[in-house]
Amino acid sequence: TPYVFQLLAQILEFRPEGAGLGAAYTALFPPLLSPTLWECKGNIPALTRLLIAYLSKGASEILVQQPNSLLGILGVFQKLISSQANEQYAFDLLRAIVMYVPQEAFMP
Repeated sequence: TPYVFQLLAQILEFRPEGAGLGAAYTALFPPLLSPTLWECKGNIPALTRLLIAYLSKGASEILVQQPNSLLGILGVFQKLISSQANEQYAFDLLRAIVMYVPQEAFMP
């Protein structure tokens, strides 16, 4: 399955700026935050890349349609940072959060 995540990430990365995510990608987002996907070590690099692609192309759109998704993304960060082997992916994800998530999403 990591190959599927890599392909989805690359397709999403090549999506034109301003095109939004579309209904299909929006529907695929919530299952990506499922803890069972992140338990397989082989999935982590591809899933991290896919989450970063989602954030770069439509962070605002995701947060409007799924307001609790930021908590899920931060939960993924917490899981990744707890393992020394996955720290790099945790910081890549954190960088994407800081770069692409609107500041208003962090306000209470």
